Amino acid sequence: MPTKWDEAELQRHIDDGVEENLNLDYKAAGALEKSDEKRAEITKDVSAMANSAGGVIIYGIKEHSAKNKKHLPEKITPIDRTQFSKEWLEQIINSIQPRIAGITIHPVSLNTDPNHVAYVVEIPQSATAHQARDWRYYKRFNFESVPMNDYEVRDVMNRATLPDVIVKFSYEKVYSDGAFHPDYRLNIVVRNRGDQVVERYKLQFSFPNFKEKVTLRETFEPGHRYYYLYNVVKSPDDSEYLILFKSKDILFPKDGVQITEIVNLQYKIDAKLHHSLVSRKNAGNEITVEWILFADNMPPKRGEIPFSNLYDPNR
Repeated sequence: MPTKWDEAELQRHIDDGVEENLNLDYKAAGALEKSDEKRAEITKDVSAMANSAGGVIIYGIKEHSAKNKKHLPEKITPIDRTQFSKEWLEQIINSIQPRIAGITIHPVSLNTDPNHVAYVVEIPQSATAHQARDWRYYKRFNFESVPMNDYEVRDVMNRATLPDVIVKFSYEKVYSDGAFHPDYRLNIVVRNRGDQVVERYKLQFSFPNFKEKVTLRETFEPGHRYYYLYNVVKSPDDSEYLILFKSKDILFPKDGVQITEIVNLQYKIDAKLHHSLVSRKNAGNEITVEWILFADNMPPKRGEIPFSNLYDPNR
C-alpha cells in the first residue's frame, strides 16, 4: 500500500529513527534556496536517485548534526510555500536532462502555519541515465550523491535493453534442539530487476571452508533434476568452496528466485572461530565471499561480501 504522506508520517520517521539509506534522503528547509548552487544541488540529488534504485527525498526534515546520529532525522523544518511552491520545485526538477518520468511531489501541510509545508518527492528508478544541472551524472552511494563512472552511465542507459539481474546474500539463525548458540544458514536470492525476460543466468561464488564447521549438500548424482545446475569443488589450497549454480527456469521481470534450498549451506561459529574472525576483521584482513553473476547478454557483475555480514559478529 502506498505511503500516506502527512505530518504524522513525517513525525513517525523522526520518532522511529528511520535512517537515511539508498532509497531515502532527508533535506532541511535550507536545501531550497533561489541560488544557482542550491538549484544545481536539487537536480543532483533527484537525478542520483533516479539513476540508482529510485526512492524518496523529503525536503523539510533536518538530520542530526551529531556524528553518532548522522543520517538520522532530528526534526521537521518548515518550508514557506509562498516562497518555494510545489511548481517552483517541479520546474527545477524538470531541468534535469532528459526529464524523469513518473516523479510525484507531495506537499505536506504542517500545523505550525497555514503556509508551512514539507515536500516529499517520490522518484522512480529510470530506464536511462539523467544529467544534473552541472552536466554531470550522479548516483546514490553511502547516503550521498556522487559522480558516476563512465561504465556506470552506460550500464544505466542500457537498462531498457539489457537484463539487470542482481544477487543478495544474507543469513538466518538456525537453532538445534537445546542449543544455546545458533548455527547459520546462507540465504541466496537472485532477482531480475530489469524489464527483460532472462532466459539463463549463472552464479559462481566462494565460501570459506571451516572444515567440520560447514555442512554443504553434496553434488547431486547424475539423473537428479538439479545435477547440471549445481556443483561444488574445493579450492586447490582447501581454504574455500567454489560453488556454481545455473538457472533451470526463465526469470521474468521483477521476479526473484530463492536458491537456498538447492545450495543448502549451513555453518557453525564456535568461540574459537569467532575469535579468529573478529581478529582478522580488526586487522583489516577479513574473509570475504566473492561472487560473479552472468545473465544472458548482461555484462558480468562481480562483488564481494565481508563474512561478518553473513553471521552475527557480536554473538
